[in-house]
Amino acid sequence: MEKKYIDGLYCKAPHEKAPDFVKADIGVNVENFIKWLEANKNAKGYVNLQILEAKNGNCYIKHNDFKKETLKETPKEDEEIEIENLNW
Repeated sequence: MEKKYIDGLYCKAPHEKAPDFVKADIGVNVENFIKWLEANKNAKGYVNLQILEAKNGNCYIKHNDFKKETLKETPKEDEEIEIENLNW
């Protein structure tokens, strides 16, 4: 899966003296971020983001554009399923 970084939105670890409940510092370049949001919003007008932890412990923000796959249609209860050539 391709990592999709967000233009205008930046995440870094909090200052070393920050309290434990501070998990990240986030900076926003408003002009760039608004352009990126407009270009990446979904059909309902939303943009989903994830704050992740890199292997080196740093944090980063990623665009989450995951879409559920449509399930293949399964046979209904009253439909017959043909099974041929079973070797028991």
